[in-house]
Amino acid sequence: MTHIRLLTRSLALFAIAAVLCSLSLRANAIPASFTLPFPGDGSGAVIQDFEVAPGVFRSAILVDGVPVAFRYDDFWSYSVPVMAELQNNGFLTGFGDFAGSSGTGNLDAVLYTHSPGTDNVNIGANGDITFPDPTQTPSGGGAGANTLHAPWPQAGDSVTVGNVLAFLQETDPTNTTPVFTLDMSQNQGRTLLISADFLVCLDADCNTVLQSFALDTSNGDGFQSGDQVLAFAEICFADSASDCGPNAEYLGPTNTPGLVIDVNHNTGSGKFDFAAFAPTMDLSKFPSDAFFVTRFFFDGLNGGGEQVSMLARIGVPNVPTPEPPTLLLLAVGLVGFGVARRLARQ
Repeated sequence: MTHIRLLTRSLALFAIAAVLCSLSLRANAIPASFTLPFPGDGSGAVIQDFEVAPGVFRSAILVDGVPVAFRYDDFWSYSVPVMAELQNNGFLTGFGDFAGSSGTGNLDAVLYTHSPGTDNVNIGANGDITFPDPTQTPSGGGAGANTLHAPWPQAGDSVTVGNVLAFLQETDPTNTTPVFTLDMSQNQGRTLLISADFLVCLDADCNTVLQSFALDTSNGDGFQSGDQVLAFAEICFADSASDCGPNAEYLGPTNTPGLVIDVNHNTGSGKFDFAAFAPTMDLSKFPSDAFFVTRFFFDGLNGGGEQVSMLARIGVPNVPTPEPPTLLLLAVGLVGFGVARRLARQ
């Protein structure tokens, strides 16, 4: 009986410790600025093919008939201004503030920037994480300055998977998938072309790649740097093109008659323009001492300084997973019941 009492007391103390630990983790979590919508999460989002050009279709996440995200290889790329306008019209309530600032603060890891003096010292929710400095982006203001093909971190610097997870989990202890944002600052038109490769490697120079996550216009054939995504400037969804601004590209109607969604990604106003995540980029599946490297390919820079950040304060979609079959659940229950009966006899 003494052994049973000791075991019971130990189990009770363990349970109390587990509860306190769980409460502590929840207390440390910082509410996300916003959460990216995804089908099945109550946002009303659906996945459909959307005609981005005559005869050209791309998989998209639609809310009220408006694409809030397009699929580019391993990534979903979201338009934050489109989500903000939808929110202003009564959609996406409960998903946070899509119109908030993208200012660096102490939670952003800046990977690419045109702002001199920007660093990644004392970032993270607790202000105790340091990453390598950002890669400098050109303004596109002179000959040869309209292109950037460069990695982050730069040669001689490194960041590990464990470093990235520590950065993410200071904000949300359950987060293992980073979100990347682009603050776009071009002077005219739809001229910015982007592709990007996100690598997990055994060495800092990525001579041995464990896995690559591609953001490009091709699907399923690895990273193709030349298959670049065209970053839209001003776009509009309305009953007709005449309802849109003079410089907006009309992409079709919404599902709500009379609703006009006219946004410009190209204001350079310190707002989030695009946010992207790869559903398969679960960094907890890799060794913590593996290296994390990004490679961005910008073309068509024409007078603005782009900024790419890795954020922990944007919530990754809660992508629904299929429920186990009922018979499997029943079998698991019966196994548990059998174990309980055997224990009761002992």
